[in-house]
Amino acid sequence: VLLAAGTVAYLGAFTMSYRTSSLEKWKEKLAELGIKYSPGYGLQQILATDSEIREWIAHGLPNDALSLENATIWKTARRWPLFIDPQGQANKWIRKMTKAGLTVTKPSD
Repeated sequence: VLLAAGTVAYLGAFTMSYRTSSLEKWKEKLAELGIKYSPGYGLQQILATDSEIREWIAHGLPNDALSLENATIWKTARRWPLFIDPQGQANKWIRKMTKAGLTVTKPSD
C-alpha cells in the first residue's frame, strides 16, 4: 500500500520509465530499511478491481500498462488530474466515463 500511495501522490505526472525507475529506487530503500513489500507490486492490483478495469476498457481506454495505471491514479487521486494527451485517447475516455460535470480547458482558451 505504501508504494501505491507514493505512486498516486508523486508519480502520476511522469512517464512510465520514470515511474518504474523511481519505484525500483523506493523498493531498494524499503529493503535497506527492512520494510516488507510485495515483490510483484502492481498499482492496479491494489487500487482497482477487475470489473473497474473492464469498464474502463469498454469505455475506450487502451489496454496497456500506462493507460491502466493512469486510470487507476485518476480514480484514486483527490485532486483534478492533468491529462497530457496528444492522441486524444484520454480525452475521449474521460468524457465517456464522466458524462456530466466535466470542464475541459485548452491552451487556446
